[in-house]
Amino acid sequence: SSRGRSRSRASGTESSGAGAAAKALEPVAVKVLRDGEEVDLSVMPALLGSEDDARLVLWAGFVLRRTPRCILERCGESVAKVAGGVFVQNILGGSPADARELNPQCFLLELDGQHIRDLSDVLRVLHSVGGASGSNTGGAARGAVSAGVAQGVPEASGAAATDSVQKEERHWVRLRLVDLYGQEHVRALQCDPLFFPTLDL
Repeated sequence: SSRGRSRSRASGTESSGAGAAAKALEPVAVKVLRDGEEVDLSVMPALLGSEDDARLVLWAGFVLRRTPRCILERCGESVAKVAGGVFVQNILGGSPADARELNPQCFLLELDGQHIRDLSDVLRVLHSVGGASGSNTGGAARGAVSAGVAQGVPEASGAAATDSVQKEERHWVRLRLVDLYGQEHVRALQCDPLFFPTLDL
């Protein structure tokens, strides 16, 4: 083998899935080359899951996801203590969040004074304050008027429908965020359920 390359060996490795899982909890003997000498080390293996997330929530231009482990490690211990379980991965251009010049790569701590621990809390709070009108939880995106029909509200037409959408567009929500440096920010955001509805993907 080439210099600097690690060689690992585990005695008695079992081929079955159950045996492999059991062996994963035991130390593994690893022989490495350091300064031209072979050194035997005992390493405890660990399984790390993928950082890809199966769930995203889009709201008012925010792309929200569960806080990934790598972000908490990057922030350091002091920021990780106050960071929440919802991370702002990105902000869509032209959205209400973009218009308020909000920055991505931060943690969402509160919506309208209600503490946020996970993505389900985001949807629950938005539903209670009326910011999730026109939301989609698995199907195609719907506008505010069609969402009202799905919730059992009689369909409005003409000026009444336009007035309903305009009222929802004027709805404001207060946010409390903390950035990767531990600085807190409190901002107000105007929802736009017609062009930027809430999507649970």
